[in-house]
Amino acid sequence: MDRTRYSTLAHRDHVFCSPLSDERASRLLDSLALARGARVLDAGCGKAELLIRAIERFDADGVGLDWNGAFLSEGRARAAGRVRTDRLVLLETDAAKFRAAPESFDAIFCLGASQCFGGYRGALATLAPWTRRGGVLLFGEGYWKREPDPEYLAALGGTREEAETHDGNIALGVAAGLTPVADEVSSEAEWDAYERMYAGALKRFVAEHPDDPDADASSRAFALGVTPTCAGAATRWGSGTTCFGGRGRPSARRAPRSRSRRRAPTRSPRLAPRARYSG
Repeated sequence: MDRTRYSTLAHRDHVFCSPLSDERASRLLDSLALARGARVLDAGCGKAELLIRAIERFDADGVGLDWNGAFLSEGRARAAGRVRTDRLVLLETDAAKFRAAPESFDAIFCLGASQCFGGYRGALATLAPWTRRGGVLLFGEGYWKREPDPEYLAALGGTREEAETHDGNIALGVAAGLTPVADEVSSEAEWDAYERMYAGALKRFVAEHPDDPDADASSRAFALGVTPTCAGAATRWGSGTTCFGGRGRPSARRAPRSRSRRRAPTRSPRLAPRARYSG
């Protein structure tokens, strides 16, 4: 199945395309403390709900990037009547192809979307320079809570090197010129709710469209336990193995940035802590 269609079907019941509750979203926005009229970028915005709420909260100007046109259409529908059309721009594009001037945003979100930049290191290297000094980077990134079982990696089609530890993620932020000031861990309830909706949406699609060619692909995926859902590998191994997250601010001084491109965490079937960085 085409991965964009698969994601669209799996997330059709989600408000946020990540394990994020309404309560946590509100707390995260409260912690940003942005000035009225701030400029906000959401790289990999999904349905743009967090970005829309930031615009509502801070009377901000927002730009959302995602390659999933269906998500963006839903985002525009969500925004209607809530924010002025001139305050929100949603672009159907690969976030890696977007270009911005240095220090042009007061806040940048990247929740579960670092793969757009080749991984976490690539996302840090790209997004940190676009954030003004004293601004905020809000990252959601995967990490290993413990050494992953080889069977777990095989089920996900991943490798140990795809993710760091939580401390490793924070260290990479520091190396990119950021200073960590806080972290937060999403709850088991948030992750379980995300997984239940993910699995339920795909199962409902198979039941409603048994003759769709992609219905058979979804059924096989569930039978093999290779989807990151509570019906598969996440239930057996994920709870104690992986997490997802990250918040940050550019520091007053940026550390020298490495020019090498290194692979970073791109997959996590479980929420990680959020590291915040400030200047």
